[in-house]
Amino acid sequence: MNQLPLISMATSARLCPFALCERIQDTVNRSTVCSCELRQTIVVCPSCSALNRAGAHYCRACRAYLEPPAAASIAGEAPKADFLSVRGCFRRPPLLANGLLYLLDIGGKLISIAPRSSAQSSEVAQLKFGRAGFNAGAIVEAAHSQKGLRGYLYLAVSPSGLEAVSLATRQVSLLYKPQENEKILANSIEADSPGFKGVAATPNFCAVAVRTSGGEIALTLVYFSGDRPVEQPLKISGADVCGPALSGQFIILCSEESIGVLDIDSGRTRAVPLPENFLPMMNREAKGIGVPLSQMPMAAVAADSGPHAWIAGYRVERIGGQESHRPVLLEVSLDRGEYSFHDVANGESFAVHSLPEGRFFTATSAGIEFPGQPDEPALRHTMRAAMPVGFDAGRAAYFYPDPEPGWRKIAIGSGAAAVSALFPDQRNECNEDSCCGILIDRNDVVVPFLKFSTNPGTEGLKLAHWRFA
Repeated sequence: MNQLPLISMATSARLCPFALCERIQDTVNRSTVCSCELRQTIVVCPSCSALNRAGAHYCRACRAYLEPPAAASIAGEAPKADFLSVRGCFRRPPLLANGLLYLLDIGGKLISIAPRSSAQSSEVAQLKFGRAGFNAGAIVEAAHSQKGLRGYLYLAVSPSGLEAVSLATRQVSLLYKPQENEKILANSIEADSPGFKGVAATPNFCAVAVRTSGGEIALTLVYFSGDRPVEQPLKISGADVCGPALSGQFIILCSEESIGVLDIDSGRTRAVPLPENFLPMMNREAKGIGVPLSQMPMAAVAADSGPHAWIAGYRVERIGGQESHRPVLLEVSLDRGEYSFHDVANGESFAVHSLPEGRFFTATSAGIEFPGQPDEPALRHTMRAAMPVGFDAGRAAYFYPDPEPGWRKIAIGSGAAAVSALFPDQRNECNEDSCCGILIDRNDVVVPFLKFSTNPGTEGLKLAHWRFA
């Protein structure tokens, strides 16, 4: 009988920690990227030099604690951009976690690619419910539990059910199916895909919107621990839904009639009707208020008077028998039931961005404002207003106005320390409808944008990429 060659403990520690690779790596130079075609991020243990997955908290060899990586410095002259691409029909932007971008196509295939030069994509898993690709997904590290799911999970929802993919084992789990006479409120066809629907997640649970047998819209919580039943702590009325969305310590849910917020820390819920002369945004629009692909048009902010919800939409005004819709932000004091309309930049076109940590801002051609957040200073930069704006380690990343036709220009940082980079876009493929943001993974910067086509064989995701020294 042939025997497999024995591998020493020292050699084992030098193997790439990813199951699809397991190649011996260069630990002398303490490389942080696997040498195979997937180019995945690896972490070298400072105690024993064993290789670990990005995001690991403890070394797999010596069990020493691994400090989270510090934010890398993006400085100096930008290198020439190179490009990566992934073929497939995608309607939602990629999610970045531990050095990998994850994309879910409209057939339910989950794909990963590293944001690095020459990286190849890899299939992670095939979901049971393909229509999840029309909805916003989420990545979260589930809190440790004895019976339930753990580690980093990709969460996806469709009208048929809620699924989770373990990013470590690639195992797919069905977390929730609607009960009889219930319906998960999620997009299911191409025409629905502009709708702001999906799944929100915390380390302990994920949340979806469900139409109950009584006709209400219920915020439905599904716990990862495996020993806590599904809960529906918040119910609102309405025909359609926007959300749910994570906003700091809150999860927010909105319909055309009302808005509801769950305080995760206290468990308290609030729900109030919206004013009759306000139309909240329920779908991304070709014109009007801009909401980037990765964003929701609403947020909840803690204030001295209790939580305040902010929602982008239109104020209905009737003058001389004529009805007009003015783009505004609606501020709702959930404890007092009071409303305030806020114009943005005197009616100029603007985009709304919400951040999971509980901040939100508006972007215009003149810069960034943080309404209702006095501790957040405004950023005054000339920018392309409807394009996505990102924040990484306190740095703003945004698009400048195009320097010339066929070129895009981004900036990272502000003032004299800002770094700019260019990439060609002769076909105008990276625009307000397709751009997924500016993502920063240590020294790698990528601008992903979706490629739409009437020919599915030519659709996909394209990424402009820079690696700073």
